[in-house]
Amino acid sequence: MPKRESAPIGAPIWIDLFSSDPAKSRGFYEELMGWTATEPEQQFGGYFSFLKGDSLVAGGMKNVGTAGVPAGSIPVVALILGLVGVPVEGIGLILGVDRFLDMCRTTLNVTGDLAAAVVVSRGEGPAVPAPEPAT
Repeated sequence: MPKRESAPIGAPIWIDLFSSDPAKSRGFYEELMGWTATEPEQQFGGYFSFLKGDSLVAGGMKNVGTAGVPAGSIPVVALILGLVGVPVEGIGLILGVDRFLDMCRTTLNVTGDLAAAVVVSRGEGPAVPAPEPAT
């Protein structure tokens, strides 16, 4: 794989990586991209950084999964609020806007899935017609 020393115009300049196994993802990106990973910082929830030379290029942490149902993120948000010292009663403030944000997340997810399906479909070439049944 060719390596670039600079990024083309429009390229992302920072990437956050989330993984269920941060240790394996750190090794994967170190091997694949030639990046160096810092040790996870526990005071920031295990967040770690990737460096290319002396430049920060990405960060990562353990993925916190949520249920794929409406308002599935509410229990996780309550847990995180409790971990950072915000009273759980503050969840009421979030409930007012979470429904809208949940709909936005779902719209983005479905749109991305549909766009990927179109790209894959166009990359496969023309459809082959089914053979006529023998009579």
